[in-house]
Amino acid sequence: MTFEPGARLDPGQVRDRRGRGGALAVGGGIGGIVLVAIFLLLGGNPSDLPAEVLSGQTVGTGQENDLSEECRTGADANLRDDCRIVGYVNSIQEYWSGAVDGYSPALTTFFTQGVNTGCGAASSAVG
Repeated sequence: MTFEPGARLDPGQVRDRRGRGGALAVGGGIGGIVLVAIFLLLGGNPSDLPAEVLSGQTVGTGQENDLSEECRTGADANLRDDCRIVGYVNSIQEYWSGAVDGYSPALTTFFTQGVNTGCGAASSAVG
């Protein structure tokens, strides 16, 4: 899947905690499964999934993260895997916001190594 080069991305829907700890992860939960399923249904190639595990929870303040400068347009999404995931997340959130009354957007978190989850500590091998 390629993105329209001039399309605007919203990196505020994704936290970048790679190299840091402290993120809450869904792990193999329904949120993670839904995101991966939608990614695949949108034509995503499983081998394109980054090694980092994606995580979802209620959207917070939309604070700036490391992606705010690098992931601004569809052209960025066509060049970088992490920006491509930002584009997927934006598309998924927009779809579900229109399809389900009262939908609460899920914040996606990039992380490496390990995180604290609702079930305890987990390595980046969870998913």
